[in-house]
Amino acid sequence: MLSSIEVAEPALAPAPPSEGLRVKIVADRAASVRLREVRQFQIAGCLERAEVLARDRYEGPMDQRDEVERRLLAQIDAAAVLGMRVPDILAFWEGNDPDPEVAWCTAFLLASWDEPGARPALSTWLQSLREAPFSAWLAATDALSASSHPELFDMLAESRTSSSSILRATAIDVLSQRQISPKGAGIPIPGTDPYLMLAALRAATRSPDIAPQPLLDAPFLVATDPDILREEARTRLILGDLRPVTNLHARVDDMPESAASLAVENLALAGDESLVGAAQALIARLPTSEALIEALGRFGVPELLHGALRALEEPELAATAWEALVTAFGAQVPETEPDPHGAWKKVLARFAERGGRHRGGLPWSPEAAVAEARRPEHSVRARRVRLDEIAARTGSRLAGDPARWGALGQDVWRNLPRGLRRD
Repeated sequence: MLSSIEVAEPALAPAPPSEGLRVKIVADRAASVRLREVRQFQIAGCLERAEVLARDRYEGPMDQRDEVERRLLAQIDAAAVLGMRVPDILAFWEGNDPDPEVAWCTAFLLASWDEPGARPALSTWLQSLREAPFSAWLAATDALSASSHPELFDMLAESRTSSSSILRATAIDVLSQRQISPKGAGIPIPGTDPYLMLAALRAATRSPDIAPQPLLDAPFLVATDPDILREEARTRLILGDLRPVTNLHARVDDMPESAASLAVENLALAGDESLVGAAQALIARLPTSEALIEALGRFGVPELLHGALRALEEPELAATAWEALVTAFGAQVPETEPDPHGAWKKVLARFAERGGRHRGGLPWSPEAAVAEARRPEHSVRARRVRLDEIAARTGSRLAGDPARWGALGQDVWRNLPRGLRRD
């Protein structure tokens, strides 16, 4: 819970003598600025820096996240000292694009702010997210799971029976992230509302107490937002519904580019070598991108990584290509190698002779996947997709979420299935 902070008044330099000033201020011509306007400008600067740090928290290395979180809270504390209020938080949201980082900051502040009206404002704001990309709601639920304000949990408890489906979905999702069992009215009967359906599927991936089959028997959602499609495929695959990958053979030829890109992600999550031909057909229709290269690195089939070799020679893709090759084959080539393309080409040929899928230089196995996932330089996003993969391929529930705040996000390994833990 954020609270007011006592700050010592800084020592000020003595005022200059009034006589002999080089610049004379003419009162009727001087522009006046209200102190509140100055503080609003400073508050906006704090929140902009918090937004950047929220992005770093997801995309930066896990071994630097403690420092990023400390700096993020420092910006919020500074905004508190400057007198930030709920209208300032809402102005921050309204004045920016509805990116996930902006949504995360807005939700975290409204959930944690110790001011009358903050939680009602949060409730109203959450309902407005239907007009924003689905990724904004996903980021908001992550932020709410990081807050410990007691009033937030009262609001979530009330929201489980709200007439607003997005508030009910938010309650289901956040409480399941906090490992609070959704009893009674917690899990809805599957329907067509994407927020409720995906909140229920997400909760089922986390808790063995939720029977997934009624959710998996529901029709696939009809949506155009790629994040809705991606999240439904991800959760279904984790819960053992392999249709997002087994249906590929029948749909490759007429699949639009956005769906083809999602299909490659699904292959990396739960596909097997029988789908290499389908993957090659998909790759042939897609432009080379960071997302494509990263997914193919996790799939770990040498025949599919020739594009990563070529990308080593493209400045904007070289770092991602190198990381994808390390994901599949381990750190086989030193970063100081003067001819990375030639060196990795030899590595690729050597692993192609062995056949199969690879992770971190070993034949793919859950144990190899866990060892590679624990690399400290991985980001939250990178660890998330790897934990998804481990859950999907071992038939287990998610071990935890690296997006949780502080130590809760760092220590996701002790809940892995027995035999995969490396305490």
